[in-house]
Amino acid sequence: MALLHHDSAVDLALGGPADLSQLIPDALFARRSAPALRTWMLHDGSLTDRLARAHGPVRVTPTREGVGAARPFEARLLGAPDRGGWWIREITLAAGATPRLRARTLVPPASRDLQRRLRGLGATPLGRVLFRGDRLRPEVRRGPRAFGRNAMGAWLRVTSYAVRGEALLVIERLLDAAWQTPDAGAAAER
Repeated sequence: MALLHHDSAVDLALGGPADLSQLIPDALFARRSAPALRTWMLHDGSLTDRLARAHGPVRVTPTREGVGAARPFEARLLGAPDRGGWWIREITLAAGATPRLRARTLVPPASRDLQRRLRGLGATPLGRVLFRGDRLRPEVRRGPRAFGRNAMGAWLRVTSYAVRGEALLVIERLLDAAWQTPDAGAAAER
């Protein structure tokens, strides 16, 4: 497993000086986002499954996986230190040969069992493991969810989970191809 540097794909980082004050709750996001995007981002189940239903079979391409340090705001969201030892995985999920979602998953150093269970997912979508997988599903509890914008103005969904009491953070960005339809058009907010 690779040792990761602190930098990441820019489209999965909050814009500006990233801190928790940039994140907003579901209700405020619902008032500030485009209706078509809102129905996707407020979906309570697996975005992987929803993308498959809307666009056909999905394919995961891992772009980074290894051990590294979380960004300070990511660590604060889970109440964990931002030093090294985090398991970090970043992926692009495509359906119909078109990229539809980018995601960053982080498991803090204290969640050793969860790190061990998630390492080497490869092309397996995390959503399938969390929401349908026999390995984890009965043990998963969704924690707080919030929304923020990246430096390009695109919305990010930030969700924490607990699996057998061990923490997990998922940051997701739906690409326009996931949620825009011909009638949503160019007026849809990114």
